[in-house]
Amino acid sequence: MVREELRLQNDVSWIDDAQENRRLVYVGVSTVVPNRLWKHAVGNGDGANFTQMFPPTRLLSIQWFERESDAYRAEELTAEILEEETHDGIYISQPG
Repeated sequence: MVREELRLQNDVSWIDDAQENRRLVYVGVSTVVPNRLWKHAVGNGDGANFTQMFPPTRLLSIQWFERESDAYRAEELTAEILEEETHDGIYISQPG
């Protein structure tokens, strides 16, 4: 099974929820976006558990922040807004 192959360390109950949806959206923070996208895309264990299970296929948006704390707050708010505004069939993953 994919879970065992990836050796996921944390709670994986989200996997079943994600697999029940038609579309998946991952919201994350990085200081070097191209490097982080590469880590997610190659799936060698450097990316988030979510993107190891569901490799990214497109980038929807990038926002720049001067302070890391602002970026993490925006990540949280973006995930909350997406969860409130999207319809059934879309799973929102946010690691923070």
